[in-house]
Amino acid sequence: MLIDNIKSFFEAGAVGVGMGSSLLHKELIKAKDFEGLAAHFSSIKAEIQLFISN
Repeated sequence: MLIDNIKSFFEAGAVGVGMGSSLLHKELIKAKDFEGLAAHFSSIKAEIQLFISN
């Protein structure tokens, strides 16, 4: 799961992470569900916010 992977990097001391194909939801793109894709991006951003400070 994406969040578990991200969490393990931050717990190990990383100050940032890179994302590849997990950022893009292929089924949403295929269906041209741009609202769903925006929600997908927002949920990833919310998950990452748990581990970073401003």
